[in-house]
Amino acid sequence: MKKALDIFRTLEKVLLVIPMAFLCVCIVINILMRAFFQSGISWLEEFSRYVFVFSTFLGASIAVESDQHPKMTAVVDAVPAGAGQILKIAGNLLCAVLCLAVAYYGYQQILKMIANGAMASSVPVPLYVPYLIIPLGMLVSSIRYLCLVWQSVRALSGADTADERGGDEG
Repeated sequence: MKKALDIFRTLEKVLLVIPMAFLCVCIVINILMRAFFQSGISWLEEFSRYVFVFSTFLGASIAVESDQHPKMTAVVDAVPAGAGQILKIAGNLLCAVLCLAVAYYGYQQILKMIANGAMASSVPVPLYVPYLIIPLGMLVSSIRYLCLVWQSVRALSGADTADERGGDEG
């Protein structure tokens, strides 16, 4: 299971880096074309928007896993450790529910795009394709928030401290 998760994490990072790198190369080429040939790449603006949306939702999922999302910790830091863990559990559960709601409504929107046959204006793909990342990214984020809940529950019950002591001695 750990190997599959590592492969998934690597795939996520590759899927985050490659489109952004391609976009950077395209922007440089577009700048050079405009400077020297007074002509640019017509589809680049729309493609850039799709890459940005893709990167945002995929990056959000990665940030949840590494616990790097912006968050307010003043209350959690002010209360005792046990109460802080309970607040983390409640906050992560709320975030998981909200991500599931966004995934659900994103999925509903995808179905409407498919039913309407909407096409992107300058890139020859159905409009739902670039926006599939919204329900997928939010679903993965929700799962990751639930994993954080599980870790907090284990930490609250003391299960992680026994695991950590056993892992440090090996």
